[in-house]
Amino acid sequence: MADTAQGAAPDAVKKRDEDSDDVDFSPFWGIEKGAVLQEARCFNESQLDARRCQQVITKLLYLCNQGDSFTKTEATEVFFSVTKLFQSKDSNLRRMVYLIIKEICPSADEVIIVTSSLMKDMNSKTDLYRSNAIRVLCNITDAGLLSQIERYLKQAVVDKNAVVSSAALVSGIHLLKVNAEIVRRWSNEVQEAVNSKSPVVQFHALALLHQIRQSDRLAVSKLVTQLTRSPIRSPLAQCLVIRYVAQVSLLSLVWLTLYVDLWASLQPLYDAEKKNEVLSFLELTHSLCLSSLTGHNILLTSLE
Repeated sequence: MADTAQGAAPDAVKKRDEDSDDVDFSPFWGIEKGAVLQEARCFNESQLDARRCQQVITKLLYLCNQGDSFTKTEATEVFFSVTKLFQSKDSNLRRMVYLIIKEICPSADEVIIVTSSLMKDMNSKTDLYRSNAIRVLCNITDAGLLSQIERYLKQAVVDKNAVVSSAALVSGIHLLKVNAEIVRRWSNEVQEAVNSKSPVVQFHALALLHQIRQSDRLAVSKLVTQLTRSPIRSPLAQCLVIRYVAQVSLLSLVWLTLYVDLWASLQPLYDAEKKNEVLSFLELTHSLCLSSLTGHNILLTSLE
């Protein structure tokens, strides 16, 4: 009898383990907004527990992404509490602070409270802080504040660190909707970033430069001519070049001939590095652009 009981016990444990493997438990199950807001009071403690604060911010971000909305009073209280976390030196907590500020998106009256801390991080020696501070500040800024931080953003565009430069360039793309005139003044710095050795920086710089000039047809034509004569090593940037040449090719057969020459020059590179999956975007972009050019009376078989 004892042997039978001992033999049945492992089987029962094994069955429970198999059953538990079939069930996925969410760490956020049962979270309630009221309880999380109560937990957020830990941000005001004199001795901050970085790990606990990270967990609470994670819950707040989860609620935001699930569609839960905060009243103006609740959002203000959370925002003021979060600003006190800038005194912590924990890098992981600082990253979470950046995320929650972007998500809460404080009002114009409240932005000024956190601006000084973000501007301090923009000039920090820690690249992680600089790039994230740029993203957050540009996300919550308005046209008035943008003129105050323009100098720092122009410096960041040509920064030696690719992460910082890329953050400034992407922010510039978004800021065109806020104050396009200020962003257009960055043309020289953006043009310099196009020549960066970093593929990501080159891609973002080219995208921003085209958006700055897209309202001027002559400027776009000059940009395309320049790009076809300069070495663009970033595969994603090459995709943009193909798209831009295809767009201007709709205006003139001269540009269509240039498109043929451009694709012919990129083809050897594609064949030489075909194992690189990123370069498959070149062929896809080429195919999409080719479909828009088929209306022209020119022999396109050389492109295929």
